[in-house]
Amino acid sequence: YNLASILPSGGSVKLLNGRQMSEQQLYLRVIELDPNHSRSYSALGVTLQNGGSIKLMNGELMSKQQLYLKAIDLDPNFYQAYNNLGVMLPKGESVKLLNG
Repeated sequence: YNLASILPSGGSVKLLNGRQMSEQQLYLRVIELDPNHSRSYSALGVTLQNGGSIKLMNGELMSKQQLYLKAIDLDPNFYQAYNNLGVMLPKGESVKLLNG
């Protein structure tokens, strides 16, 4: 997570094993290793264009909105996920949180 968060948007890094990984790939790997890491879901959402979606390592396809909702569900006190969700919603639109 920390490595991905310091990369420039759309950036990538070459790991010590020689493997090149993008920002998105790093977040996906964190989620694969720790499916409860709320910050990675939110950060992954930031990398997507509005209307975009991404396939997690487990095969689940998630939209930008679903990633933010998942982050909030995992950590209801994670204010940045609420902010990210609010910024992406069209004016006047609301959304029901997964936890009610």
